[in-house]
Amino acid sequence: MNLKEGKNYFNNAGFLVPEIILPRPSVDLSKWAVVACDQFTSSPDYWENLSAFAGCAPSALRLILPEKYLTGTSHDTAEMIESCNDSMNSYLESGAVFDEPFEGLVYVKRTLPGGLVRTGFLAALDLEKYDFRPGSGSLIRATEQTVLSRIPPRAEIRKNAPLELPHALVLVDDRDFKLDKLFEQAVNGLKPRYSFELNAGGGHIEGYAITDENVYVETAAILEQLSHKSVNGSFIYAVGDGNHSFAAAKAHWDRLKQNGAPENHPARFMLCEIENVNCPGIVFKPIHRILKNADPGLLEDLIFAYFEDKASISERQDDSISIDEKTNTSELSYHKIPVFTKDTAFDLFVDKNAYPLAAGAVQGFLDAYFDPAGIDYIHGFDELVKTVNDIEGSAGFVLPRPEKSDLFATVERGEVLPRKTFSMGDAETKRYYLEARKIL
Repeated sequence: MNLKEGKNYFNNAGFLVPEIILPRPSVDLSKWAVVACDQFTSSPDYWENLSAFAGCAPSALRLILPEKYLTGTSHDTAEMIESCNDSMNSYLESGAVFDEPFEGLVYVKRTLPGGLVRTGFLAALDLEKYDFRPGSGSLIRATEQTVLSRIPPRAEIRKNAPLELPHALVLVDDRDFKLDKLFEQAVNGLKPRYSFELNAGGGHIEGYAITDENVYVETAAILEQLSHKSVNGSFIYAVGDGNHSFAAAKAHWDRLKQNGAPENHPARFMLCEIENVNCPGIVFKPIHRILKNADPGLLEDLIFAYFEDKASISERQDDSISIDEKTNTSELSYHKIPVFTKDTAFDLFVDKNAYPLAAGAVQGFLDAYFDPAGIDYIHGFDELVKTVNDIEGSAGFVLPRPEKSDLFATVERGEVLPRKTFSMGDAETKRYYLEARKIL
């Protein structure tokens, strides 16, 4: 691979046209593709049912480590990582699972549950142009606070892996939909390389291989035009989903580079799907919190101790919780955050002047008093209710929907949002592992 500008590497746009590996036509893609590893972390049944569904068929499930297992002992985690690497090598060596790689971009159309369509394209972004630190001035930027303790175990997963499978979704601000127009024209008349129903209610997905070098050049030119000016330099990309995966890939690449890896080493790049934040199929959803082993009475006392006069509580006569994510409360002077256990419920009202972001207020409170191991992050209100009912003694915090329009403005100011502030859809609509790329 040559890193000279042109053909397959575009320095100013920070991306590489990758060599992509797809399963052979004989592989059942409904069993192959699985949802992002950071979903359903408090729902072991999901992953167990998925494993039973895949059975002995080739599946990306054997190549990834669901994050719910990262909370186990380091010995167990090491064994599971080794198992993933062994499965990757086995799939590569057998010749029965993976098709021949091709150099190109993949234009992806995902019809989500409910009918919305989300589009994007697969490319490999240059980790030399990524930095998660606020104010870094990098071309590729994190949108949420990065938790340093979460990087080493994820970097360890990548350390000896011969393959990467992408679940990260990276956003650009393409208000005129220039990229979609380019790709729709490029794939006109082409048959999709894959088209199938995703398992576990993930909707339908199809992908088209783009191998025209003229399209690569036009893609790079459009991306450069989408550059945003910020207080500390220009940027193009805002990482929507997968902030910690990017940070782990960067840590792995930095380690290789320090050990003498060449500049064109494949681990310098990270495969991801790039999407337009203005796409109607991208709907920002809140990421709710769950606190395990919660004492409702003590919880209220701690809330008053933490927020003092910047918050109040209103007990509910009816302990049922509902949420209307279409309600816009931006004109109110407070955040309304329902809090509930299996048997009780109250509304927490927090002063917006003191705490501009509801997620930041709740996260600050939880971090101040509780062990991180007892805090989890839930995508989807229904999943939150189910989890609270399933985990005895737990409490759920229902967060309001964030606004898409705030994201790039925040990054332009050189800031990042509190961790786990927003999700690009519910758990079922996250990216599924499907394509692969060699990184050794």
